[in-house]
Amino acid sequence: MAVGVWGILNGNFTSNNDNNNFEDPRDGKIYKAVKIGDKIWMAENLNYEMPNSWCYDDDPTKCTAFGRLYSWSAAMKACPRGWHLPNKQEWIALAMHFGAQEQSEASLIIIPHNTESLAFINGYGGRRDSKGNYDALGGTADFWTSTELANSGDAISAYLTEPNTSISESLRFAHFKNDGLSCRCVKD
Repeated sequence: MAVGVWGILNGNFTSNNDNNNFEDPRDGKIYKAVKIGDKIWMAENLNYEMPNSWCYDDDPTKCTAFGRLYSWSAAMKACPRGWHLPNKQEWIALAMHFGAQEQSEASLIIIPHNTESLAFINGYGGRRDSKGNYDALGGTADFWTSTELANSGDAISAYLTEPNTSISESLRFAHFKNDGLSCRCVKD
C-alpha cells in the first residue's frame, strides 16, 4: 500500500492534497502524518517541550528542524492524547511494510531505499548521551520504542542510518534510558 491521502480521522486531522496534518492541541504545533499499512504515524519528529527533553546542542533552531530529543521516561509521556509511542513490533511492521528483510541476526532489519521509505524516514536528529554530549545530527536517527529490554534496565530503540547512494537503511535495537532520542508517535 502506498503512502497517500487518507482523509480526516476523528476531527484531529486536516487533509490538503498530498499533505496530511495533525495539530498537537497542547502547543498548537502542526505535524505531518501518514497512513502506512494499518497505522497512522507522525511523519516527522515530535517537538513537544517537556522536562527531560532537549534541542540538539541546546539550540532551539535545531528543535524546529529536527524535533526534540527525549529520555525514555519523557518519551513514554510525550505523545499527544490519542497517540502512543510505538513498540518494537510496530517498528518492525513499519520496516516490513517498506520491503525490509530480516537478516540472520534478529536485531537487524534492512530497509530498502525507495520513495515511500525516504518520505517517512527523515529528520535525522542525532542523539544525546546521558552526560549531555550530542552527536550524529543529520547522520542517524534514533527513535524510542515503548519496549523495555528484558533484565537490563535499558529500552529498545529503532536506529536508522543516513541514506546514501545504494546503502540500505538499517533498523537496530537497544539504548540506555537516560539518553536523548527522537520520538515518532502512532495514532491509537
